[in-house]
Amino acid sequence: MLEINHFSKTYKGAKKAVDNLTLTVEPGDIYVFIGHNGAGKSTTMRAIAGILDFEEGDIRIDGMSIKSQPLECKSIFAYIPDNPDLYEHLTGIGYLNFIGDIFGLSAKSREQDIRKYGDEFEITANTVTGVMMAILLSGGLMLLGPDKLAEILKEPAAAKYMLQASPYAAAAFLGMCCTTMASVSLEGKSLWILQSMPVNMKDIMNSKILVNLTATVPGALISATMLVIGMKPGLAGGVVYYLLLLAFGVGTAVWGLLINLMIPNYEWESETQVVKQSLPAFLGMFPLMLLGVLLGAVAAVLPVDYRLTGLGVSLLLFGGSYILYLYMMKKYKKMPV
Repeated sequence: MLEINHFSKTYKGAKKAVDNLTLTVEPGDIYVFIGHNGAGKSTTMRAIAGILDFEEGDIRIDGMSIKSQPLECKSIFAYIPDNPDLYEHLTGIGYLNFIGDIFGLSAKSREQDIRKYGDEFEITANTVTGVMMAILLSGGLMLLGPDKLAEILKEPAAAKYMLQASPYAAAAFLGMCCTTMASVSLEGKSLWILQSMPVNMKDIMNSKILVNLTATVPGALISATMLVIGMKPGLAGGVVYYLLLLAFGVGTAVWGLLINLMIPNYEWESETQVVKQSLPAFLGMFPLMLLGVLLGAVAAVLPVDYRLTGLGVSLLLFGGSYILYLYMMKKYKKMPV
């Protein structure tokens, strides 16, 4: 419980920011301060957090005064400031240990938490590696261009091959960016939260797909733009570049979710095990990547206009993704257990 009793704050120059505020916030309540600049919102929040001294009134948290028992109060609540203030002389691990000392965390508990959230950061970085590789590849081809590439490789036909195969190469990397392949399993022991929430399964699946698309769609657009600038495929070819990369991005998200719904694993010790060492991770990531590699190799040697084949592949991927999406919506009315 938070109790503010007759709190007032006057700054130097006789400016009164808060005047006789009394407020009680019961457990479970949510309050929001709304007001113009200088109304006293930040002043009140900083006083509650114990980082701004005041002379009039009192602020109590679970019955303890923030003025007389600041450490006890600060150990049971959290405050997120507008701007994070970090100690620049501390390393990252030093800062985490410092915060652990403040909150009295044991060495064992602290080590477990640091490893857990460190693994989650690594997982986040790994899942977008494919997007970064696609952008780097496309950027390199944009800077070199087909003619320069042929000159470096001393192979005149390289320019033609790259014109046809480059979008598939970038698409193969996008196929590696599959967050949905582990999104169901990562619910783990918290699965009951989703099961007890008044949210239908369609919204849950859509949200997991959209999270994946927030990485692959921008990556596809950036990569396609770079390839169009570098390879100069013309208007029709450029449209095919965009369609191909977007189709792979969408296909990766839908395919990965289907695999994880079919093969969920909630009994894991660490997130790394789910993302890197599980069967759904393998089946969700590599099929689209291998498809991009194979199609790129075929497109480079196939005596057919690459724009027609690219358009056909794009439509098949979009259509196949939509069919799989409809199948999931029909089959899975609740989270698999």
